[in-house]
Amino acid sequence: NVNTALTVSAGSDQTICSGDSATLTASGVSTYSWITGETTPSITVSPSTYSEYVVIGTDLNGCTSLDTITVTVTPLPAVNLGNDTTSICQGDSVLLDAGAGHTNYLWSTGDTTQTIYASAGGTYNAKVGNGTPLSNSNSLSFDAVSQQDIVIPETPSINTIYDKLTIIASVNTSGSISGENPYIISRSDGNGAGSDRWFLNHAPDNSIDFGIGQGSNQLVVSSNTSILTNNEWSVVATVYNSGNVTIYNDGSINGTGIIPITDLSHVDAGDITIGSTNSNNSFWNGLMDNISIWNVALTESEIQNYMSCPPTGNEAGLVGYWNFNEGSGSTITDLTSNGNNGTINGASWSTQTPNQYCNNCTATDSIYVNVLSPTIIDLGPDTTLICAGSSLTLDAGTGFSDYIWSDASTAQTLDVSAAGTYSVTATSANGCTAQDSMLVDMLNADIAQNDTTICEGDSLVLL
Repeated sequence: NVNTALTVSAGSDQTICSGDSATLTASGVSTYSWITGETTPSITVSPSTYSEYVVIGTDLNGCTSLDTITVTVTPLPAVNLGNDTTSICQGDSVLLDAGAGHTNYLWSTGDTTQTIYASAGGTYNAKVGNGTPLSNSNSLSFDAVSQQDIVIPETPSINTIYDKLTIIASVNTSGSISGENPYIISRSDGNGAGSDRWFLNHAPDNSIDFGIGQGSNQLVVSSNTSILTNNEWSVVATVYNSGNVTIYNDGSINGTGIIPITDLSHVDAGDITIGSTNSNNSFWNGLMDNISIWNVALTESEIQNYMSCPPTGNEAGLVGYWNFNEGSGSTITDLTSNGNNGTINGASWSTQTPNQYCNNCTATDSIYVNVLSPTIIDLGPDTTLICAGSSLTLDAGTGFSDYIWSDASTAQTLDVSAAGTYSVTATSANGCTAQDSMLVDMLNADIAQNDTTICEGDSLVLL
């Protein structure tokens, strides 16, 4: 009797950044033996260079097969903003340069250029990346007031979502309407509480919720923080694995919890909707792009990989992937072979899209800009009168290393005896300058009256 052998799969080849780890998950057989000596289905590896990992799988009949997976390691870019602290004079600015040769830049100010000018005091961070830019031409814009969404009809592949579900989506919210919880994606056999459903949405405080409904049982796991910022792109993801839920924001875990419903078999009817619940309520308000749903529980490293390098469409466990790059028409095309195309109900095409860089390894540096407090010069009143024949000493004050007056003299003080405008520029030891000026006017009193005598108590006008 010849048994038909099952085939072990080590999964898709992976690319990681230097210093990161990758989770390798084998499937298809009963027991596993990795080249590392481990015998669990999943292992975590942290190679420093390109490496190959072989797994031997054995099925229940004792038949064996093997598979190989490669892990490519991309070196990190280098960024150096210079000294950790730089000082500038008040009113000046300094050019901060993250260096040439990177494919993407992100400053803490939100700028995405190689250089920025900083005039305010504080810490400035620059993150640079070396990924390959991807073409991403379109997204879809949803108006909650007009109740716009996308409907994806039920198909056999959608019904393969059972005890595992992963959702990844690029979203840009304009905020909720009337306190509703705008839905990113959902599948439901009804509207609201009491429905059998699963869903991913954001609450009015911009936190992310993943929920499951089973009759009167309506359970939700929320992100730890309000992870969405109005009118900014974020990549949100959730992984449901037999009741264990993990929520991600831009590739980092931002919430975990347990829903005591271990599979989604009860959600066995109904379409999938993007941007609402059954085209009935909780409509999305803003933009969406690059949405994928899976019937497997992706690892953190896989989510990080797919948020920067979107799926091609033939990955194991991928139920549907829509990149919204059609740019026209009323249909979004599923890039898998499952045919889960969606009908657009009112949502409009937009050219506002998130930037994407495949295999984008990043590095960050920071610099503190110290704005020096100015030393003030005060020569006195802006205008001063002196009598003809007298003089006045103008004093620029101490605390400076250099002085230059309008007559080119370089002392701290200047004696003046003629009318005119006098100015001084002084430079402190830290290179900052201060200025002040004074108008000196001459008082001339010429009395032409002859000597005369008056009585006590009288007065005389002198001309």
